[in-house]
This record gives sequence, structure tokens and C-alpha cells, in this order.
Amino acid sequence: MTILLGKGQGRNAEVMRALGAQSLPVSAGCMQMTEQLVAAMPRMVVGVAAADERHLAARAIWESSAPVAAQLQKLASPVPGLGAAYGGLLAFGFGIDLPQLRNAIDAPLREVIATGSSCEWVDPAGLQAIMPQLNLALGPMTAGIRGFSLQLEDLAMDPHTLQPTRVRAGLLAAVDDPRGIFALGAMFNPGLASVQIPSDGSFVDLPRGLGLDGQTPPMKVAIRDRALLLLAGAESVDLANPLLTAVAASPPRLFAVDYGVYQLVQRFGDMMDSAAVQLDSQGERDMAEELREQMQGFRLQAETFDRLRLSVHASAEGLVMDQVMELR
Repeated sequence: MTILLGKGQGRNAEVMRALGAQSLPVSAGCMQMTEQLVAAMPRMVVGVAAADERHLAARAIWESSAPVAAQLQKLASPVPGLGAAYGGLLAFGFGIDLPQLRNAIDAPLREVIATGSSCEWVDPAGLQAIMPQLNLALGPMTAGIRGFSLQLEDLAMDPHTLQPTRVRAGLLAAVDDPRGIFALGAMFNPGLASVQIPSDGSFVDLPRGLGLDGQTPPMKVAIRDRALLLLAGAESVDLANPLLTAVAASPPRLFAVDYGVYQLVQRFGDMMDSAAVQLDSQGERDMAEELREQMQGFRLQAETFDRLRLSVHASAEGLVMDQVMELR
């Protein structure tokens, strides 16, 4: 960041000059604040970890000071199955200790408020107003939620309404008190109060007459240890065992996504093109153009890659991002 602000030296400065890059205008107060903030996470290192005929693996490490790395490692909350290799359409989730996340955000916010008084980028009053909202969102009400892992095995959609017509999916929510979470749901939908769920991981059907949308697929629910599990779709029973037997990765992942980009383009590409045309006809030109650009990006990926897998975890070095690309 300080390189972009004109503080680069040696090879960094030479590269910036060769690129014809102009440093961003910045006041002395903002420069001082920026230098203090980036000192804790000074650089990112990127490289190829492995490569063969079918796979390309890359790793990026956002290096951190020892105190910041220790705080990042405290964020991790193990979620079974999160980050494991997957072969369906899409899998994603996160595993974060929310009270630790609140602490991790609160500390730099206070530092910015304290050091940014002479920086025109900083609105101390606005940042102060965020802190009570942060404490509410990441306070006791959400402290027991550790993360989730969603696996979308199959999805079909009506090309005209873009509503799902078939779905096969499974969700594992890692929570300290799964019965308490389900009881909280019953407060919003009293029909859930009559559902009796064993504690051994056995799935039971959720009643269809819960006042949910008429197109909501059949759903099953189970509780096992510190996990609340859901299956969606009439043909999703075979997803139960992978959810129940999943184990947490080591080190635990903060975030992970795994998607079959070629599958997704083949399945939904033409449908998204039609949706963009429909948006144009409705006068939503900006939204249509954004959708076209997103699909163009997916198609470019699908020309080379079959699947893309990204996971993030914390280590003593800092924040580690691993990406595996399966080549076509």
C-alpha cells in the first residue's frame, strides 16, 4: 500500500516507474496512519505450489506480524467438511469464531480512530457509530454460531422464471447449541415446535405446511453433536452420510469455496444470457450488463478450468490462501 502512496524503494520503485504509475495524493496524516496499519501485514507472497497435467496449485501468504498472526489463528472455528474436495456443482462455507471476529475488527477500528484524526479519509464519529452495531451483530446472540458448510449437488431452474425446479443440497451448521437454534426458528415459525429431532443424526422430515414458499423443496433435519444438518430436495438422502461423517480440516478453514465452473457454465450459461436480455427489455440495463460481464468471466474460466477450489486459513506466518485449479 505504501508503494502506491509513493514510498516504494529499490526494485519496487523501479517497477512503479516502469509501469508509469503515479503515486496517490495523500496527506502526511493519512500516510502516517497507513504506515502504522500496513506494518502489521506488510506484504503478500504468491507462488505455484504444485503443477501437473491436470492440476495447478497456487498459494498466497499475506504475511503478518506475530501478534496479528496469533489473532488471525484465534478466528478459526472448525467446521466438519469445510474445505474438503468436492465434485458437485458448488460447495462453500466459513468457520469463524464470531466473538473473536468482533475483537479482531474492534482493535483496528479503535486504532484508526486514534491515529486517523489528522487524516481526511477518516470520519471518527462515523466509525464510533459502527462499534455498537458491531457489538450487536457479533454479540451474545450469535456467539454460538461457528460456521457452516453447504454442498449443492444439483440444481435445475425454470428458464422463464429462474425459480428452482429441482434441487439436491445439504447443509451442516456448526453451532454450540443446535437445539437452541432450532427452537429459535420455532419462535418465528411455530410449526417447527412439533418436530421431534433425535440426537443421533437421524434425519426427520420437516412438515410441508410450514407456511414456506410453495416452491420450497422437501426438507429433512437432523442433530448430531454440535451440528444442525439440513437436506433439501426429494432425492437428497444420499447426501446425509457425507455430512454426518465429515471431519474438520487441519488447520481449520476460515473460508472455502469449490465449484465446477465448466458444469455451471454448461448448465446455466444460456439461461443467464436470456435473463440479461429480459433485464434489458425491462429497462434494467446496468444490471443486464453486469450479468453479461459476470458470465463472460465464468466462460473465460471454463475454457481452461474444469473446477476451481479456494480455501483460506491462518498460520503463524499470517493469512494463507490456497487455490487448486483442475484443468480441462
